[in-house]
Amino acid sequence: MYEAIKLEKGFYHITGKSFSEVLENMDPSDNYRDTPLEGLDTYER
Repeated sequence: MYEAIKLEKGFYHITGKSFSEVLENMDPSDNYRDTPLEGLDTYER
């Protein structure tokens, strides 16, 4: 199953990381290997 993440404005202001990188750290793509969501990035999920 997917991880529900509440999106926050502050994610855009974390120094040295893009919005997608912040989301990826919270919900790694490796958790979706061999599922229908494999191949989507964190934002798309």
